[in-house]
This record gives sequence, C-alpha cells and structure tokens, in this order.
Amino acid sequence: MAVSGVSAIVKVSGQGTLRGRRAFTLLEVLLAIGIAAIMMMLAVPSIVGFKRQERLDKSINDFNGFIQGIRTKAITQRRDYLLIWNKNEITAISQDAERDSQAVDPEVYTVPAGKMTLTRHKALIKDPPLEWMFWRSGACEPVVITYDGPEGHWKAEYSALTANGKILTESTE
Repeated sequence: MAVSGVSAIVKVSGQGTLRGRRAFTLLEVLLAIGIAAIMMMLAVPSIVGFKRQERLDKSINDFNGFIQGIRTKAITQRRDYLLIWNKNEITAISQDAERDSQAVDPEVYTVPAGKMTLTRHKALIKDPPLEWMFWRSGACEPVVITYDGPEGHWKAEYSALTANGKILTESTE
C-alpha cells in the first residue's frame, strides 16, 4: 500500500486511532485513583505515628530540660532543691530559703496530659514521700520517672551524679 502526500493513520486493535486518542480511558483513571488511594492508606498511619512520637519526644525533652535547669540552679546558686510531686505538677523548692535573706520563688513544672510517677529505688525507708532532692553539688538521688500519657509511655532512670535520664522503655501505643 502506497502513501502519497497523506500521513498514514495507524490502527491499534479495539482502540481506534492513535491520532484521535487525546484523553485517558475510564479504566486508566480508575486505576490511577485506586493506586493513589492505596498509597494514602499506607502513608496516613505513618504520619500519625510520627506525630505521636514527636509529642512523646517533646514530653521527654521538656522534662529533662526542667530537671537540668533545677540542677544548674542548685549548682550556681549553691542551694539544695527539693522537687515535690503533686497531682498535675512538680514543684521545685529551695531548701535553704529560711537561712538566706534572699527569697527564692518555687519553680513549677506542669505535667503534660497524663501521669508522671516517681520511684525512689534507693530510698532508705519503705514508702518514701514523692520528693526528689537535688544538692548544691549538682548530685541528686537516683530515681526512675515514668510517664503515661495520650501520646504514649516512657520510663527513664536518672543518674545520681549528672541527673541525666537514660530511657529504659518508650512506646507510642
């Protein structure tokens, strides 16, 4: 078959001509939407889990910042500080206020939504009060802090010499 001066039209079986095909078929559109939906279903739980982990990490970092701040105050001001656990907050009170002429306001850490507990494994009495001592040297009593909140759970052991927390367990479930 000879073609003279007219462009050839190639036929594909059952699809009409290639020149006339300018849009996607309904099947191709539905297939693309299905693949996109599956990818979104896989991605959304990862994003939600990432955000939950981010909030849990923030609770750990905020608490560690508070603890290191109290330790730094104890060293720089040469005062002993006592952290007292209350229902939704932890209050840091200077133990040297009555002997000093300079009054020191207590510092308060508000526990994020959830519950934070203090365990004093090295206490010399059976049921110790919910208090954590920081001495003017920067040392503190070794304790374990547990946090249970809507974003998850963490448990950290705090060193007596540095008051640095070592995460023992962490979970966003």
